[in-house]
Formats: sequence, structure tokens, C-alpha cells
Amino acid sequence: LDSASDNNISNNRIACNYHGIEVRDSTRNTIFGNDLENNTVGILVDSSSNNDLRENNITGNTYGMIFNNSTGNTASKNTAANNVVGIRLTISNHNIVSENNITSNDSGIDLQSSSNNSINRNSVLHDNFGISLLGCSNNSLTANEVASNNNDGIVLDSSSGNKLDQNSIEANGDDGIWLANSSNNSIRVNRIANNNHAGISLDSSSNNDVYRNDFVNNTRQAFNDLFSVNIWDHGYPSGGNYWSDCNRTDSFRGSYQNETGSDGIVDTPYVIDENNADQYSLMRPYGTRCDITGPDGNPDGKVDMRDISHVARRFMCIPGNPLWDPYADINGDGKIDMIDIGTVARFFGAHY
Repeated sequence: LDSASDNNISNNRIACNYHGIEVRDSTRNTIFGNDLENNTVGILVDSSSNNDLRENNITGNTYGMIFNNSTGNTASKNTAANNVVGIRLTISNHNIVSENNITSNDSGIDLQSSSNNSINRNSVLHDNFGISLLGCSNNSLTANEVASNNNDGIVLDSSSGNKLDQNSIEANGDDGIWLANSSNNSIRVNRIANNNHAGISLDSSSNNDVYRNDFVNNTRQAFNDLFSVNIWDHGYPSGGNYWSDCNRTDSFRGSYQNETGSDGIVDTPYVIDENNADQYSLMRPYGTRCDITGPDGNPDGKVDMRDISHVARRFMCIPGNPLWDPYADINGDGKIDMIDIGTVARFFGAHY
């Protein structure tokens, strides 16, 4: 398609070409349900906008799907397997890459010199590298499963202002997340578990906000080189991250952890190195924060009416009140209010 709009390419088998499908200077086209096999490039979108690429099966190509200098396109529910590169964005902004199955590629999803893209709810498994950003800014990586890749799960290289939220980053062969020469990124509410080297590794990377993540059973939970100083908590009572190897005691509360009473914050800082520490690490994984109680008073692995009722009974409590329970302060702002009740209600029925 060249300078073409409002076309539909669907349910074709396209194999052993240079470009399987090429979209150039074109808008509002739909590419749906095609099988693209053994092409040099399965689908190329070049200098094009507002095209919809859905439910295509892209296997055995050198490059599965490439967006170059393109804006406002959507790639969703595609399968990219056994390619050298699954999906690549180069100098492309404001695109959505969502709910794709990316597996057994050399590089799963990579972005180069691209900004303001949304990479969300993708399954990126068994690639050599999961998701990589090079020279990128202001992209959002949300709710992706990045697991069992041979090397790093998520890489940020010379990239700033990106957001990594609510991703599951597990069992990767090297680092779960690796930052190099990258600053001012937000890394929040991720589960980072069972990675073979470090949960997160930061090389020449400072001023990154690493907050409310669950670091579980990584070979090394976090690594900073001598040139990296980062933010590991948001002060008291918001807290920081959960660390599975932390010596967790909670006998004291308050900004200096010197007042009698528990507050859901570990009494002593979690020290990463001489320049980096989580001053207010969490007693429980943040990802299970809405599972507060069960029949025996302990979390039971599900969010139900018992949890909602537990929070509601403590409405308007603050530390020092006899009914205060730090675990009912879901957002960690030092008071139990409608925000906390509403958060638990939104997770009603969730299992952990």
C-alpha cells in the first residue's frame, strides 16, 4: 500500500518474500488475520499513521513487524514467534503495542529513538532479550509478562522518562531489569522475581524512581554501580519496596521507627550499597496489599468481602487510633479513607 487509505488486508498467507506486507505513506488501513512466514520483513509500516494491525501470525521472518517513522498505529493480539526481531519501533511515536504474544525471537519487542508509545499487556516469553529501549523517552510499559527470556527481561539504554508499571518480570536468564546510562525513569508496582542475576541492575543510571515493587528470590535483588544513586522509597508512611531477603521485623512505627507499634514498614532500612537504601521497605508484598485478612486473621490469598469490611470498619483511622491497622491503609498515606475502601473493592475476587 502506497499513499493508500481505508483498505482491508485479511486472511492471507504471505510467505518467502522480501516484504510480506508494506504500508508506506498510508492511513487507516486494517491488516487482520494474516499468516506471514519466512519473509525478510513480515509487515513494514513506514511513514504511516492510524493503521490497525490485529491477530496476525508472524513466524520465521527476519523482522516480524517494523514501524518506522510512524505515528498513531495499533498492533494488537498478534503472534510473533521465531523471528530475529518480533516487533520493532524506530523513530516512531504515539503507537500502541498491546496484547501480543511474542515468543522465541532473538529480540522480542525493541524500541529505538521512539517516544510516547504504549507497550501494554504483552506476553514476552522465551526470547533472547525481552523488551529493549535504546535512546527512547516517555514510553509506558504496563502490565506486560516478561518471563523466561535467555538474557535480560527489560533493558533501558540511554533512555529517560519512561514508566514501567505493573509488569511481571520473572525467571529471566540475566537481569530482570537492566538500566544503562538511563535516568528519571519510573519503575513502580512490578513483580520482579526469580531472575538469574539481579532483579534490577543500574549502570551509570541515577534519579530513577524504584518504588512499591516486589523483589522476590532474585539471585541478587538489586545492583548499583558506584555512579548510580536512585530513589528507593517515598518516605514515611508511603514506604518503598518489598524485599524477600529482608530481615523483617515490625515492632515500631513512625518516621524514625522509634514509636511502639507496627505500621507495615520494616523497622530497619534495606541497604543496597553505601549510596542506596530503601529506608522504609514493606513487610508484605505490595502486589498482595488488598488481601488483608482471612478466617484466621491472616491473608488467605483472595480479596473478598472480609477484606472490604476490615478496611471499612477502620474508616477515618490514623496511626495511634486503637483500630489502626497499617495494612488497611492501602495507599500508604497515613489514613484509612474511601480511597483505601475503593481500592480493595476494585480488586474484589482477585486471587494471589
